[in-house]
Amino acid sequence: MRLLNIIFGISLLVIGTLLGDGYKNSLYLFWLISLAFLVLLGEFLLHKLQDSNAENEALKGKVTTLSILKGNGNNPIQISVFPKNKILKGQETQIDVYATCSIPLSITPDIKLFTDSEWDVLVSNQKVSGEKYAGKFEYVLSNSITNNTNNCYFKYSFFIKINNTGDQKYTIELKDETYKGSIVNNFKVNRN
Repeated sequence: MRLLNIIFGISLLVIGTLLGDGYKNSLYLFWLISLAFLVLLGEFLLHKLQDSNAENEALKGKVTTLSILKGNGNNPIQISVFPKNKILKGQETQIDVYATCSIPLSITPDIKLFTDSEWDVLVSNQKVSGEKYAGKFEYVLSNSITNNTNNCYFKYSFFIKINNTGDQKYTIELKDETYKGSIVNNFKVNRN
């Protein structure tokens, strides 16, 4: 497009010169060369301006990211948990975990589930064994990621079966090499 603008501008100058016999007058020829130079200079400056605007937009995105990080206590990972349906005692329920990150992460974050009581947790129809640490059960949910978009948006999916009724407290933690995000909540487990 830039080349087309340059060719069009200079061709108008040359055609005007040829039609008016301007090439015979040295002063007119000088102005013709000056105008051709101004067309080239204008296109060059326009290109520089567009590059500067693109660079400014990239820097603006970085400043926005840093502002978000500062507001979140340097934690760019936000987590949401969505059960597929009502959680009933003794029945498997699919849980989807959505994580958004304000900056692209270098690796997919690992996901862990911490519970106060023992649950049956399945990832890809494989039971995940929970390890008991400090009165809590820890489940490492390897291979539970189902979607990763631009290293900023992640979806994890797994199944749980809880054999107790009432409020069941849990913590889901996502962690990569640098950042860590977590959510603490509970599921209301009803009788069948």
